Amino acid sequence: MAYRHTYVFADGVTQSPYGTPVVPYPLITANGFYPSDMGFLFQGGSGQFAIGGTVGGGTYQIQQRLPDQSTWVNIPGAVLTSAGIIPFAAAESSRIRLSVTGATAPSASAYILDLPEGATFSSVMTLGGGTGGSTQVEGNTASGATDSGNPVKGGAVYRTTAPTYSDGQRTELQSDSRGSIKVVLYGPNGTLGGAVQGPSSDGQAVTGSLATIGYQLVYNGVTWDRWRGDVNAANTKQPPLVKNDRSITASTTSQQAAAANSVRSKILVENLDATNAVFVNFGAAATTGLGSKRVGPQGTFEFTGTNQALNIIAAAGTPLVTVWEF
Repeated sequence: MAYRHTYVFADGVTQSPYGTPVVPYPLITANGFYPSDMGFLFQGGSGQFAIGGTVGGGTYQIQQRLPDQSTWVNIPGAVLTSAGIIPFAAAESSRIRLSVTGATAPSASAYILDLPEGATFSSVMTLGGGTGGSTQVEGNTASGATDSGNPVKGGAVYRTTAPTYSDGQRTELQSDSRGSIKVVLYGPNGTLGGAVQGPSSDGQAVTGSLATIGYQLVYNGVTWDRWRGDVNAANTKQPPLVKNDRSITASTTSQQAAAANSVRSKILVENLDATNAVFVNFGAAATTGLGSKRVGPQGTFEFTGTNQALNIIAAAGTPLVTVWEF
């Protein structure tokens, strides 16, 4: 929107409509009236009153002169106590000025923007006073506070060389050459970002895919361990198994060598006796007859796929039997 007029109370520079500096408008640095004489002749109607810089805790009030040509009164609502911009309305063809009170070491600039005839201004913008008397736009809610208000459309910057920042520094959002925001994946409260790999050379990967690496876990009888393999294996290999020694001295009475075990992988039985055979059975007492497996002198027996208890009986004597459970 274009303004009909701009009234400058103070801005720290020298104004001239002809290119030659002739009219000074220094910054507001003390309490008083700006301008200090008869004020400006305001066209009237709606306007915007703006303050920027360091206001010093003062009250900045727009006043207009009454028709008696001597009495100045405050324009209702045309007052600011911090940097910002607000709408107001004044009588047509009236003299206006700025009254500054209660300010400590101010260094501010002030303007009135006169809207075109018939136009209105109903929104309010909050401005923050920057260093050196500059004015900057700032949010209406502090960091960590409950969110409120309308969102602001934001942008990012594209850089061919990524910047490097130090702890506590303000940064810019980064984008690629297509405008997509760059994002790094982290675990919860993590500091180590994930890596993205290109397609591998095996001829099976899809170009442009996001490569991921995961570990398949299996239980080894004691702990969960990785399912292992190598580049030469057609299938992955099981993790190393933990040996549990269940060796016994057998007799002609059935003995339990290993209790039932739901996480067992396999059983290995070796008869160390050079003369007498032994018999093994799962889930029931071993016998030297039908239903038990015979392990001859110095023979071995390996079995997988059962979690039942292992029982052993000797055909004669007291053979030493090595039993390993995995």
